[in-house]
Amino acid sequence: MLNKKSQVTLFMILGFVLLVIAGFIFYMQNLEGTKKDIVEKQKIAFEPQKFNAYVESCISEVSNPLVKEIGLKAGSLDFQDKRAYEGKSYYYMCKNEKDIGCINSAVTRDSMEKELNIKIKEGLEICLDLGLFDAQGYNIKAGEKEVKTTIAVDSVIVDLNYPIEITKGDFKLDLNKFRVDLKHELGRLYDLAVQILNSEIENSSFQEDEWMHQHGHEIEIEKHKPYPDVVYSLKKDNDGFLFAIHGEDVINRIGEPILKENIGYCHTERDNNCYFNSEEAKCNSNGGLWSLEKPSNCKGISTFSGMNCVDGNCSDCYDLRHGESVCLYDAITGRGFDPAGSRYFKKSCIDGREYLTECADYRQEICAEFKDGTRKRALCRANRWWDCSKQGTKDDCENSEIRDCYWIDWLYKATPFAQLPYGFEDKRCVPFVSPGLKCGGSGPTCNQLAEGKIAAYMPEFEQLKGYRYLLAVEPEDFVTLTDEGLYSIEYGDKSLRDLRGERFVATGKIQRPSSTGQQTLSITLIVAK
Repeated sequence: MLNKKSQVTLFMILGFVLLVIAGFIFYMQNLEGTKKDIVEKQKIAFEPQKFNAYVESCISEVSNPLVKEIGLKAGSLDFQDKRAYEGKSYYYMCKNEKDIGCINSAVTRDSMEKELNIKIKEGLEICLDLGLFDAQGYNIKAGEKEVKTTIAVDSVIVDLNYPIEITKGDFKLDLNKFRVDLKHELGRLYDLAVQILNSEIENSSFQEDEWMHQHGHEIEIEKHKPYPDVVYSLKKDNDGFLFAIHGEDVINRIGEPILKENIGYCHTERDNNCYFNSEEAKCNSNGGLWSLEKPSNCKGISTFSGMNCVDGNCSDCYDLRHGESVCLYDAITGRGFDPAGSRYFKKSCIDGREYLTECADYRQEICAEFKDGTRKRALCRANRWWDCSKQGTKDDCENSEIRDCYWIDWLYKATPFAQLPYGFEDKRCVPFVSPGLKCGGSGPTCNQLAEGKIAAYMPEFEQLKGYRYLLAVEPEDFVTLTDEGLYSIEYGDKSLRDLRGERFVATGKIQRPSSTGQQTLSITLIVAK
């Protein structure tokens, strides 16, 4: 039998063993907890929302500048044809062809989205670097990226379908779909641009100040006319849409009819946009439906607000009320007094800001004022001077419904024409605003233009029987030009040169552009027995 001392020792040993066993169990339980913590920490690195945030940040980084760029390039990242104006590039949304007008490029929502899909995918190949996670011991399997862009009215939605499987030990995470909603006004600006383009193609005009008056300054519209084109800048908040309309240089087509033939309409059902004067193949390739008949619904999907001034109170300008416009001139105008190089302008007031829009250069357009209720309004319209010379009566000449001409009652035959049967009784109709002339550049040289005009009037001199004449076109003060060769055109009897300054029937002046500015030409007709 054990004594009391031995029993105490045994109990102490048993207690120690039990304590060790309990400690071991506690340690093992803590070890399992630690393992779970490690696994949880591994999961934290690849929680769907956190990995999504990484992918979505890349989508935003790549997409935002592309969305802005496509707006500043008239709806296509692939456009090449453009014109510069005041330090900005404006890409053509339509290109002019003789007797057809401006052919619409038919930029649709589908075509813009397809271009963005391609460019965003290319950018994501660089931005998304999954190798960062490979270095941490994760095994990543990624499928093919598929980008789908949707241009809504006031946002651009980018969806990325990108199957990704991430594994490490027992940990596994599957991801697939990612979406970013970018706050851009591309869709709204684009819908307005389509409306403006259609109006310019169909009516050769769009009243930008009246549109802003009706819709406040929800979208700011700046319009300019660098001949022969028209450029537009649309702006809302931090987004913009720039585009150009390719015009036709008609100055050197005096006497020719200016015809326009609509080749068809393109229509997109998803947003009810129409594209006037579109080619069938282009329309179909951009996801539209083509027809010869004008579609019944061309309103688009964007709606534009009414008055949008601060607190509904629109500010006036210094000399104009909100919504008013007037004509401006840089010289005396009308009844043939318009000097070479002069031009018409329209000034408008929209909520305290003044907008200045040029009418088409070379006086192909004039500015006209009228009353709209109590509002003063002005607009640029075509200068209808083309058939003035063909009118034989005062009533036909001054029919303001169809032409801009006036009748000169005092025009009569001067010596030595007084005895000739040829008269001016039915040749007194002239343009109220004389058009400008242009030579050089991509058109005919001044020599060619002058020769053509003179040759056209040569039959008139056949009635000068018994008279000698010399018609001369040359620089003022008879200084020879050299940039286009010897600039002196003469028809008739050159021996009459000595009579210059002593006897002549008519003189006139025109101006031509040159590398040094404007140069004045003198037109002289000398007649003698």
